[in-house]
Amino acid sequence: MIGLLRVELTRLRWRRAVLLLLGATVAIPAIIFAFLVHDTRPRPQEYADYQYYYAQLSIVEERTGGSGIAVALILAMLFVLVGTTFVGHDWNTGSMSNQLLFEPRRGRVWLVKAVALAAVALVISLVVLTAYWSGLWAISVHRDIDIPDHAVSAAYKQGVLGAYFASAAAVFGYSLTMFFRSTVATLGVLFGVAVAGGALVGATGLSDHAQVMPWTNYEAFMVGSSTTYDWDCFPNDGFVDDDACTTVVTRAESLPYFGVVVAVAAAGSVIMFRRRDVP
Repeated sequence: MIGLLRVELTRLRWRRAVLLLLGATVAIPAIIFAFLVHDTRPRPQEYADYQYYYAQLSIVEERTGGSGIAVALILAMLFVLVGTTFVGHDWNTGSMSNQLLFEPRRGRVWLVKAVALAAVALVISLVVLTAYWSGLWAISVHRDIDIPDHAVSAAYKQGVLGAYFASAAAVFGYSLTMFFRSTVATLGVLFGVAVAGGALVGATGLSDHAQVMPWTNYEAFMVGSSTTYDWDCFPNDGFVDDDACTTVVTRAESLPYFGVVVAVAAAGSVIMFRRRDVP
C-alpha cells in the first residue's frame, strides 16, 4: 500500500497540468493578499478625511465574510480540477489498464489514488491558508491594528477547515472522473449542473430554503453558521417578534450536506470502476 502511494505521489509530481494547477493554488491567494494589503493601506489623515473612504484591514471581517472564505473556495475549485485532470490523463492515455496489470485489485488502486490526492490537497491548502492568515496577522501588527481576542486562532481554525474542504473537493473531482472516465465529460457535467441547477433552483423556489443551498452550507462550514433572511416575511416597519423570518444553518448541519455529496460520488465511482471493463 505504501509503495503504491509513493508511485501515485510521484505521478502527481510529474504531471504538468497538475503542477500548473498547484502553482495557481499559490499564485492566486498571493495576488488576492497583495490587492487586499494595498487596498487597506493607511492614508495620510488629511487625505482620508477629505473625500475618500478606505477600509481598514480586519482579520475578523476577512474571516467571516471577506477574502478568507473566498480564498478557501478558490483552492477547493482548483483541487477539483487537480483531481479530474490527474486521473483523466490515465483514462485518456490508456495507462489505467497498464496500472491494473501491476495491481489487479481495483478497490486498492482507487483508494490509493484518492488518498494521494486528498493528502496533497490537504497539505498544500493548509500551508497556503496558514501563510495567508499569518501574513494578514503580520500586516495587522505592523499597522498597529487592534486584534480582538481569539481572532487569530479563529482564522487559523478556518484555514484548517478550508484545507479539509479542499481535500474533499479533490476526492470529489477524482471520483466523478473515475465514474465518467473522461476529464472533459466531468467538466461538462459540472458545468451543466451549475447552469441547470441554478435554473432549477429559481424555477422550483428552492432558493427560499437555505438548508439546500450550496453557498449557505459552505459559509456555515467555514464560519460556523450562516443566517438567511426572508425579507418578504418581515412587516413594513421592519420589526418582528420571533425568528420565523430567519434561517440559521450551522456547521454541524453543513457536514452531512457535503458529506453525502462526496460519499455518493465516491461510492458510485468505486462500483463502476470495479464492474466495468477497462480498455
